[in-house]
Amino acid sequence: MKRITWLVMALALMLPWDVSANDELLKLQNDDSVWVIPGKNYASTRYSGLNQITTSNVAKLKQVWSFSTGALRGHEGQPLVVNNTMYVNSAYPNHVYALDLTKEGAPMKWKYTPKQDDRAVPVACCDLVHRGVNYVAGKILMTTLDGQVIALDANTGQEVWKQKNADPTKGETMTMAGLVVKDKYMVGVSGGEFGVRGWLAAYNIIDGKLMWKAYSMAPTRISSWRPTSTRRTRTMASAAWAPTPGRASCGSRAAARRGAGTRTIRSSTSCTTRPATPGPGTPPRARATTSGR
Repeated sequence: MKRITWLVMALALMLPWDVSANDELLKLQNDDSVWVIPGKNYASTRYSGLNQITTSNVAKLKQVWSFSTGALRGHEGQPLVVNNTMYVNSAYPNHVYALDLTKEGAPMKWKYTPKQDDRAVPVACCDLVHRGVNYVAGKILMTTLDGQVIALDANTGQEVWKQKNADPTKGETMTMAGLVVKDKYMVGVSGGEFGVRGWLAAYNIIDGKLMWKAYSMAPTRISSWRPTSTRRTRTMASAAWAPTPGRASCGSRAAARRGAGTRTIRSSTSCTTRPATPGPGTPPRARATTSGR
C-alpha cells in the first residue's frame, strides 16, 4: 500500500549534560579515521576525506577479507568504525557484530542477537531491512524490527539498557538507524500502511529513560483531542520512520514534513533550521517522498 512518508528532522537539543554526546559526535564526525554516524556526519554527506584510493590505483584493489552477516534479507545499514573496531549490523533478526580491525582477517570480538517477537515479520513493509546502528559514549545504539530500542556496551556487546518503543501486534515496526542528538537517542516508528499513528521518541542514552514522545500529526498529547475528533483521524497519521539529520546546533525542534505542510513538534526552545540536503528543485521546507517503508 503506497503511502506518503514523512521526512523527520531531529535537531540539536539544548539540554545540559556533563559529557555532551552531541559534542563528542561533532568532534568525531570530522575524523576520517573513524565513522561514528550512519551518514558519516550530521549533514549526512556519506563522504570520507581519505585519499589513499585514487583513480590511478583503484583498479589494483584486491579483497583482503570478507564477512557474512548470516542474514539473507535486505541490508540497508552501513558499518561504523570506532577505536579500530568495525560494527556491522544485519537485516532481521538484527545481528550486530564487532570486528577487530587490528588483527589479520578482522576476527569477531563479539556478536549480539536480540530476542524478538516474530509477529513483526508479517507486518513489516518492504522487506525485513535494517538501516544501521549508532555510536556514542562507549555504546552502540540500535532498534529492532519488533520495536525495541537497545544500548550495547561497545567493548563487550552486553546490554546496557533496553526499552520497548513499538508493538508489532498493532502493525508497528522499526527499521531505522535513529539519530543521536545531545544526550538523546531519537527514533520513530513504521507502519503507516496499517494506520499507525506515527511518533518521534527520545530516549536518554545513559539509562534509556523515555525523555519525551511527540506524535507526527495533530495534537502531541492524546488528551488534548477534542470530542468531535474521530478514531480514524487519531490513528491515521503517517509513520515517522527515519529521523533525519539537519544543519543545526541551536534550540530544540523536531519537524515532521509532508509536502508543503509542516508538523512541528516542540519540546523546549526553537530555532531556524533547514533539511540537510534538499532534492534538486525542491524547496527546503516542502520535501516529501512516496514509499512503502
